[in-house]
Amino acid sequence: MMTLQDVIYKDGVSEYLKKCEYIAKQATDIYLFGSARGGAKVYSFLEDIHKIDKIRYVVDNDRMKQGKYFHGIKIISVEELKKIFPQNGNAIIIIASGSANIIKKQLLDMRFLEEYIYPFVFTNLQTDPTPYQYFVTQKNQIEKSYRVLADDKSRDVFISLLNYKMTLDSSWLCGISDNEHEQYFDDIMQLSVSESFVDCGAYIGDTLEEYGERMKRQWKNYYCFEADTDIFVELKKVISDCRYESVELYNIGCWDSETTLYFDKQGSGSSSVTKESMDIRIHADALDHILEGKEVSIIKMDIEGAEQKALAGVKKIISRQHPKLAISIYHSLEDFIYLPCIMQELDSKYRIYVRHYRELTDSETVCYAVI
Repeated sequence: MMTLQDVIYKDGVSEYLKKCEYIAKQATDIYLFGSARGGAKVYSFLEDIHKIDKIRYVVDNDRMKQGKYFHGIKIISVEELKKIFPQNGNAIIIIASGSANIIKKQLLDMRFLEEYIYPFVFTNLQTDPTPYQYFVTQKNQIEKSYRVLADDKSRDVFISLLNYKMTLDSSWLCGISDNEHEQYFDDIMQLSVSESFVDCGAYIGDTLEEYGERMKRQWKNYYCFEADTDIFVELKKVISDCRYESVELYNIGCWDSETTLYFDKQGSGSSSVTKESMDIRIHADALDHILEGKEVSIIKMDIEGAEQKALAGVKKIISRQHPKLAISIYHSLEDFIYLPCIMQELDSKYRIYVRHYRELTDSETVCYAVI
């Protein structure tokens, strides 16, 4: 078991950024793979080092984005990339996604040469402050969260991810990941066919589909919350086409109270609430209000950094019904070290576990609370 003595307080961000800058500056042609939040961060980085004029196309697996534009650059499919990419000279593919390992495998399977593929994993990379600069001021909170974890595996995963975020040494990610199909459905949850499942960040029904296969479509209630209006249309179609029963849909953001929020529509599962003034606004409300009087036995949240606010809006349901929680904690450094304690404080009887579901990246980390 890893302990707090194993935490390595080292700033690896500057070195990593210098390496990325060197790679980008050698390239004559850049194909940017990813147009969500990671892509935006890498685009900004390339802009800072005066290399955006070398971006020929943006590539994305999301069919809803293909044919559209990202900062004025056309988004194409990976199949189109295969036809036009010159596998010679100084052309490179920069993968700008938290799913970099999956995308890299996809490219290698399509016979792209590894020497032209470079993951720039900026999804959770913060430079002001760096993860090291932030965590070194949060040692007391790190200790508190470590202390609430219920088993040795949680402690090992927590410390390993903490070290990776600071050092960017990928060896810390080796051996800590569980099968991605277990995400939200770990044995910790002890699922039954009589659950009332609240799916916050339902996207196009991927969690619903996985849950349906596991439980042979047997549940009491299933509540889908998806704030992105375009994705919500796709979700409704999936529900209709698959003929799911006992499913309620809400085109509402999960928050701590009823309000209107600015929304950064990424056109994918990475769309999120933002503090910046945007043309797009969404209706948001607390689960305590929306689901008042309804039975709730499981709450899953993957809502791009709005988890703290959403948990504050479900205190009554938790105090009365004690649902099992599966909450994403990877969207920010603050979420990673604060959410385990926040979840434990919601009900002192909760046992807190941390599991990770994405190899070679610090995305897809889930904190579970069960009684």
